[in-house]
Amino acid sequence: MWKLILMILGLSFVYYKCVADWERVAFKNFNIKRWSGDQEVFPEEETDYNLEIVNNKIFPLLWLTIRYDMPGGLTIKGEEKSYQYKHGEISAHNILLSLFLFQKVKHKYKIFFKERGYYHLNKIQAVTSDYFGFKKVVNEYDCPVRFVVYPKLYPIEELIIKENSYLGENIVKRWIMDDPTYFSGVREYTFNEPIKQIHWKASAKTGDLQVKVNDYSADVSILYVLDLGYDRSEHVTSRHPLSERLIEVVAAYIHLAEEKQYEYGFATNYIIHGESIKSIIVPPNRGEGHLASCFQMLAKIMEYANIDITNLLYDVANTLTRSTVISLTTYNLNDKLIDALNDLRLRGFIVEINTYEEELENWPVLREIGEVKVIKEGGLKDGR
Repeated sequence: MWKLILMILGLSFVYYKCVADWERVAFKNFNIKRWSGDQEVFPEEETDYNLEIVNNKIFPLLWLTIRYDMPGGLTIKGEEKSYQYKHGEISAHNILLSLFLFQKVKHKYKIFFKERGYYHLNKIQAVTSDYFGFKKVVNEYDCPVRFVVYPKLYPIEELIIKENSYLGENIVKRWIMDDPTYFSGVREYTFNEPIKQIHWKASAKTGDLQVKVNDYSADVSILYVLDLGYDRSEHVTSRHPLSERLIEVVAAYIHLAEEKQYEYGFATNYIIHGESIKSIIVPPNRGEGHLASCFQMLAKIMEYANIDITNLLYDVANTLTRSTVISLTTYNLNDKLIDALNDLRLRGFIVEINTYEEELENWPVLREIGEVKVIKEGGLKDGR
């Protein structure tokens, strides 16, 4: 009998010490891990999402709450014994459970990705109390998981009303590149050609400056330039349906260029998460790694422009060769931008413009600059 009394007294003393020093004891030898399956996905896809909670000590945690936030673009499927509430675009998740001594609990869910974006999940909060409910203890754990959700992919014909661009099957003659390795004759100098293209012998014979005329090659190189606006007073965020459609158009063109084995690049005046605040120009290339890099840039586009689009276009002109097609996708064709595009044309670049119908007030001028295609607005008015 006295042994039982001593054991009860001993346990009571231990539990008293635990309550008195609960902040130190509660989360000792306690840990939380979080990991996932695929971390680069497309909208409307899902992947595994795992939580592991370990209490590796002799003292049980009779009640425990695990709290973490989930961005609005992600949805967890299959959560049990939890409740959720929303604060703006953040969904807070709370899992209620008990952990006995030396117990490990695993939770496996599915994450459903609703929209494009870069999502960084980091902190998980654990909350518990002593056995009498007198002392509450809170601790945080670093459990980083990152998801890159690419733009939704559509066939280009579902996004563009008229598709006869440089990637179409019925390709207009202008997109076939002037190839300096195939010389076919001379013509009069127009002051738009580079000096190195002047044919000096022919110029001496005729008395007028003549330039080399080269044959054509089908080795096309395209730079897709995305403009989501720069005027903060008339700001349309990258989450606006009009802006999301522009991002989807560029993604569709990049995917199609990779399928056709053309070299393609990407540039934008918008800030991209984790990149320099300077203008983003990805030079033309091809291959699965290059495609993934461009898609990651599109996924990570944030809500603010960094520079005016005309400045970006001149940066492009100073970086790339004149054999590069510049395909601009924009919703704001103002006079300044039109002048810049015309200047690029005069410098020898081939220009393509993708925009909404309401931006085509200067249609005759735009047609002189280059190929113009209208972006469909289906589903945008209802907040798609």
